[in-house]
Parts: sequence; C-alpha cells; structure tokens
Amino acid sequence: MHKRGIMHGDVKPDNMMIGLRKNSKSLYFIDFGLAQQVRQENTLKHIKFEHNVKTYASCRYASIHAHMGFRQSRRDDMIALGYTIIYLIKGSLPWQGLKTEENEGESLIQKVAVMKRECRV
Repeated sequence: MHKRGIMHGDVKPDNMMIGLRKNSKSLYFIDFGLAQQVRQENTLKHIKFEHNVKTYASCRYASIHAHMGFRQSRRDDMIALGYTIIYLIKGSLPWQGLKTEENEGESLIQKVAVMKRECRV
C-alpha cells in the first residue's frame, strides 16, 4: 500500500484481518474510507504539506501529528501500527479510560493528545 503511494488513514485492530489456511501468515487491512494518495502517480512527488487538517478516525490510535492537525502521511500509519502493537501486547493503551465532564468530547481528544506527548509507552 505504502509502496504504491497510498496511506490507510485508520490503522487499528478493528481494521485488520488475518488470513486463513495457506494465507494464515498474511495480514489484511480493511476499511479504506480514509485512505489517501500521498504521492502523485506520474511524478511520485509527495503531496503538498498542509496544516489545520482535522481528518483522523480513531483518537486512540492517531499520531500526535494528526492530533496537531497536520495532513496525515505514511508516517502516521506506522505510528498507528505501533500503538496497535502496544495495545495487542499490553491489552490497553495508557490513554484508554480517561474521564472528562459529560458532553466534553473535544476535551477528551485534547487530553489524549497531551498524554501521548508526555507519555513513554
């Protein structure tokens, strides 16, 4: 996927599947709803850098760069994959279960971002 200049944009355990039988060593990604072209097909140049972009699916697995509003790239897929591996090994991530006041969804996202910046997983 990355070799073809595409990033998934929503890497998390829910969007991964393991193959069966002869494909049991293969990992498949599903749900390409947030996938984006990150390189121009004809020149292979990276797409223009943008800031103040608020497009990511899962706060739990999003990179700090995504929280900060940077356009996502293949780097963000790899960071999300790292968080996924930590989740699968440990059973949870340090920012899971954070509490906020009722109806404060945005502040929860901000708390998670702050914790990711300060946390050593």
